[in-house]
Amino acid sequence: MIDFDVTVDFGIIDAGISGVDVVILVVAADEGIMPQTREHLDILSLLEVKNGIVALTKTDTVDEAWIELISEEIREGLAGTFMADAQIVPFSSVTGRGREELINALDAAAAQKLLPLLIQMAGEHRHVMCCQSHVLLYANYSTKC
Repeated sequence: MIDFDVTVDFGIIDAGISGVDVVILVVAADEGIMPQTREHLDILSLLEVKNGIVALTKTDTVDEAWIELISEEIREGLAGTFMADAQIVPFSSVTGRGREELINALDAAAAQKLLPLLIQMAGEHRHVMCCQSHVLLYANYSTKC
């Protein structure tokens, strides 16, 4: 996870973050979208990031009605951005809620990004090995799980 300090020179940030395929935008359920959340979205848009997931954290500190309300606020706040259709995963590090859903969302996003690469690599006669929903790429090497 990368947390941007808005005082950092963009040249330094740009040099260090190129090639980001998927982001997890973390929004606390007890606070909602904050000014720095909007700044982060702006920076990610400038970096041409195209894919993301929202981790709605601290869900153990609020009730279900609040989670629904804050999810609607997040959806409205993401309208018109590259994350407009992003999956919102309610998550709690205290209770473990949403852990599997977040992992599955990341797996799905990674698979979506990797599919064109896998097709290209298959054309280059390289081997691909799949183990437990994680795709590992090996150049001219294969093994069994």
